Amino acid sequence: MASCHRFELAPGKLAVREARAELRAVADLPMDALRDAELVVTELVANSVLHARLAPRDRIEITLCREQRRLTILVDDHGGFTRRRSERGGLGFRVLDTLCERWSAQGGRVCAVLALPV
Repeated sequence: MASCHRFELAPGKLAVREARAELRAVADLPMDALRDAELVVTELVANSVLHARLAPRDRIEITLCREQRRLTILVDDHGGFTRRRSERGGLGFRVLDTLCERWSAQGGRVCAVLALPV
């Protein structure tokens, strides 16, 4: 059974730091998995802050769902980003491709799934 935690962030310069702190507070992960999850959260929230053209009153919604063997990180900035498999991406795409079991992006909503050690 999954345990989920949802929170919202203002799209400012502290958003990444706040997202990482929330992750550490609720995820209860082994150190290696926590580092990977922090890197994914950092990349997703930073992309929202930098590229979604959010106003200060807008919010970035983050949901963390922990199952026995997976952590799902959902970041939704309500923007219009979509990545197609055939597109070349920057460092952020490589981070997601390397660390995540799978991930998808549609309409400003990115869902990344990380496999966890048993």
